[in-house]
Amino acid sequence: MAPVVDVSELTDGVALGSDGIWRATTESEVSYPASGHSACLGVEEGSFWFNHRNDCIRALLAGFPPTVGKPVLDVGGGNGYVSLGLARSGVEVILVEPGESGARNAKLRGLHHVICATTRTAGVRPGSVGAIGLFDVVEHIEDDHRFLAEMCSLLAKGDRIYATVPAYQALWSADDQQAGHHRRYTADKITSLFEATGFAIDYVSYFFRPLPGAVLLFRTLPHRLRSGLTRPNTSIDGRGVSGPHRASSTARSHAANASSFSQALRRLLRPEVTNIERRTPMRFGSSIILAAHRR
Repeated sequence: MAPVVDVSELTDGVALGSDGIWRATTESEVSYPASGHSACLGVEEGSFWFNHRNDCIRALLAGFPPTVGKPVLDVGGGNGYVSLGLARSGVEVILVEPGESGARNAKLRGLHHVICATTRTAGVRPGSVGAIGLFDVVEHIEDDHRFLAEMCSLLAKGDRIYATVPAYQALWSADDQQAGHHRRYTADKITSLFEATGFAIDYVSYFFRPLPGAVLLFRTLPHRLRSGLTRPNTSIDGRGVSGPHRASSTARSHAANASSFSQALRRLLRPEVTNIERRTPMRFGSSIILAAHRR
């Protein structure tokens, strides 16, 4: 089926390339490893983590739908794994990804609408989209308050924004540094941040409830023993991360579903999707999921 959305009607600063990707002429720096997209591409489809997050995100949008007749902007959506999942469930979605490798991977996956830019360099017009998705993006932004205020300015009153972020600063580890994170959040902290930047919260919940103990044991404690770092004051530019190290770290973090442990974990996590479908908040987990709307 032909794409419904005309990207040129939503933005002022992009041009369509011969490969079907819209690109901005202005390059933007982001706090994400240059090798990160390639590392994730190799594990996304077989990872319980990426698949469960997709299930939770689809449940969130089903319970708190975007504005009818306007697309969802998946900002910083990497290889397009979330966008593809939403598109397959009937959501009209546009991926906005500043990383060239991520944008190419997303297009190769079959996504119709891919913009290689940030919302700022793409010149996204305020009110042109019905919702924004920020799926494990906000933690990469140094000035998260300013960033969310900019996202709010792109939406009309009542339009929604969706987000996932890593939970609990106490779980900070070398994996956060290597991923280019600036911080982790609590539900109260992320709620306050969104409310301070023009949003009203529709739903906020932790998820991945079985994982905090494992993260503490296998990431946080070894990191503290090795380096003594307990604060994210050494967050790094993605260009400072070696590709092979990042790739191996990602592969270890997202074990293939072939193992009996991973299969059992997927079954264990399934009730979280039901809770989100029922709008029931969960009080603990290694990640946070949120829906809000512009006041």
